[in-house]
Amino acid sequence: MLLNKDLQIKKLNESFKCKFCKKSFKRERTLAVHMCQQKHRFNAKNELPSRIAFEAFCVFHKTCMPGNIYGGSPPLEKFINSPEYNGFYIFGKYLADLKLLKDQQQEFIKFVMQQGVKIKDWTKSFVLEEFIKLYSLKEDPKRAVESVIILAEEWSNENNKHWTEFFDKVSPSMATHFIITGRISPWIIYGTNAGQRMVDKLNERELELVVNHINVNTWKHKLKKYPASLNELEIIDNTCKI
Repeated sequence: MLLNKDLQIKKLNESFKCKFCKKSFKRERTLAVHMCQQKHRFNAKNELPSRIAFEAFCVFHKTCMPGNIYGGSPPLEKFINSPEYNGFYIFGKYLADLKLLKDQQQEFIKFVMQQGVKIKDWTKSFVLEEFIKLYSLKEDPKRAVESVIILAEEWSNENNKHWTEFFDKVSPSMATHFIITGRISPWIIYGTNAGQRMVDKLNERELELVVNHINVNTWKHKLKKYPASLNELEIIDNTCKI
């Protein structure tokens, strides 16, 4: 009888075990309020930084882990127990704050992996700067127009103004941020009058930041080499007239 009682007690204790950290509790109520690090990470799985971080973790396993045993994406459990979780989460928070377009975000995640950038440097400004330079050179002018219109509409909703006022009423500091994060393409800056009017409002420090991200000589050559591409940009000047 004593043996059976001991087994029952052991079984009861095991039923109140945290599935994340495997710690056992005597009461179900204690388990319910228990919050280990892994459980906290699991509960945050649907928050934007966590979702981006897990996406980056999956890309990392597909591109940087030879002989990936999962065949596809690793399970969420693998992510929340990873010793690199904090590094990926910090990166996810960084990307969430940048508010890059989805395709830009995905390309940036691939970029840091393929270039072998150390995880501690993924949020460094020089990494984003190098990515934006390469991304903008490959960007199609039509896509650049679509992207800046999306941005202008976001700005108009936040500032209660029409999106066509964006280039003339966006603050210089915000315009600088949008340029160095790639939300405003060099196609727009160098290929439209509206983009030039916006840049003319920047102060010396802001211009220095912009120039560090966008090579003037490279883009002057690109616009001369592909003059037909400028036709795709005409909608901006035709719509956003002073």
